[in-house]
Amino acid sequence: MPSFYLKVFSAVLTVLIALVGTFNFVVDPFDLFPSVKIKGFNAEKTELSKHLRLIKAHKVRFYQPGAIILGTSRAEYGLDPQHPAWDSSAQPVYNLALSNGRIEESLQYLRHAHAHGKLKQVVLGADFFMFGEQFRVNTDYFTSRLSKKGQQGIDTGWLMDIINSLFTLDAIFASIDTVQSQGLGKAMLYQADGMRRSDQTWEQVRAKGGHNAVFLADIHHDLLFPAGLATFSLSESNDKPSPTLDVFSELVRFCLEQEIELKVIISPMHAYKLEVLYHLGLWELFEYWKLRLTTIVENENQRMPTAETVEIWDFSVYNSLTTEPVPSKENPGFRMKWYWEGSHYRREFGDKILDCVLGDNLSDGCSLGQQLSFFNIVEHLAGIREAGNIYRGSHLDDIKVLKTLVEDTREERDALRRRVGWQSPQL
Repeated sequence: MPSFYLKVFSAVLTVLIALVGTFNFVVDPFDLFPSVKIKGFNAEKTELSKHLRLIKAHKVRFYQPGAIILGTSRAEYGLDPQHPAWDSSAQPVYNLALSNGRIEESLQYLRHAHAHGKLKQVVLGADFFMFGEQFRVNTDYFTSRLSKKGQQGIDTGWLMDIINSLFTLDAIFASIDTVQSQGLGKAMLYQADGMRRSDQTWEQVRAKGGHNAVFLADIHHDLLFPAGLATFSLSESNDKPSPTLDVFSELVRFCLEQEIELKVIISPMHAYKLEVLYHLGLWELFEYWKLRLTTIVENENQRMPTAETVEIWDFSVYNSLTTEPVPSKENPGFRMKWYWEGSHYRREFGDKILDCVLGDNLSDGCSLGQQLSFFNIVEHLAGIREAGNIYRGSHLDDIKVLKTLVEDTREERDALRRRVGWQSPQL
């Protein structure tokens, strides 16, 4: 008799598992399978942003890009895979940037993309916080799902992701949420090519009180974000190099060895964000970071003089676009041309960047940034310092607001730093 009940239980369990797998396959909340998209049932994939590292790793396997974009959500929003300046022989182009991405993640996703396609071009949007040492990777980052060129046998990481997307509670809840979200106007956050959609972003900005409110909320978030400005360090000594800089060196070296054209761009933060770095006392560290990235690129280029040289460009400067006026809180309906908030520049700005770094280097966009080298980096940094002094002298009201925000969050920030073990770097 016990064996009969055991058989019945096993049969029922098998049927339930099969039903769960079938339901998740048909709904396909993560857009992993060739399932039919039915309007009002599963056409709107509203869960994608919650499993970004899984989904983009999976998409690359089938997209097999000839060129990719790496970086953070800034590159997701601003750098367009459909821009005409991409090499025609490097198609298709996929935006493989990751929200809150880290430099170590960029390296491994680069290797993964190259394992599934012959990469010819890469643009890396480099951001200051990507190199923080306390938070090297995100909690949903797993190297097991990423491939390497020459890897033999079954792709076990891909297999586990498929199983998890069919037979886990997380998948069930995602499927239910997807079905329930149809037609409710939830944002579809990503395009098929991996770029962040922005067709609804302005409505979201306006709903939050306009650009002024969103700018200040973004800065407040950074000041108290464990993996953001509040805990950034870049310690380096002769006997213990910074591990994140080592990872960057490895990324540059990999592109040179594989003959991949790499353009590193230092993302164009709005002047508000630059000023926060300045008033936090991080400006010297910010300059040092730019200097070290430039040195690494130049040294690696010299190590392999016959390979395609890597370029590094700095767009994190004070210019007519990065100093775009932020509307007052009394004018929430005014729409900015180049920024959504201080971190995320719009595609129109990104188009100018790609014109510059992928084009003939003669377009107007090149006046917005500077290609860095051993020969100009010191003068370039001095020029930014001077431009910052001019900006502070001509934007007294803006600076007062930012300084107040920095001061008002000081106690919380210090407590956060103590909690995560942040120490001021010695340069």
